Amino acid sequence: MADAIRIKGKMKADRRVGKILALLHKVSEGIFSRRLSIDEQIDETDPICKGINSLGEVSEERAQLIRNKEERINELLDVLLRYTVMDFSRKADISVAGDEIDALAAGLNAMADEVVYHHGRLRDSEEKIRLLNASLSNGD
Repeated sequence: MADAIRIKGKMKADRRVGKILALLHKVSEGIFSRRLSIDEQIDETDPICKGINSLGEVSEERAQLIRNKEERINELLDVLLRYTVMDFSRKADISVAGDEIDALAAGLNAMADEVVYHHGRLRDSEEKIRLLNASLSNGD
């Protein structure tokens, strides 16, 4: 009887090892959302399953952070591209993260404000010069 229980336990552990290997393969492909069940039978596979589940959770959180940063960087690049054609109608978004991307966004927005301000002053100066030239031409 004890041998039958041992054999049954071994077969169950072997199936779990297959599930562990399959999940590790998914993790290596960047799929972090799957989890292993914990049987709480206090065999050697439960701590492994718990560790792999923790790895999946941490990896999923980090992958989301990376996707978020990539999205924010792409938005910055879009704003920057608009600025290169003198379209200052859109500002770079600044998040609550307070990270390097936000610092870049703030700097980009400040630069755009300065360009718009100085471009306006340049136009005003050009208009004054045009009016002065016109008054000089009429005075002759």
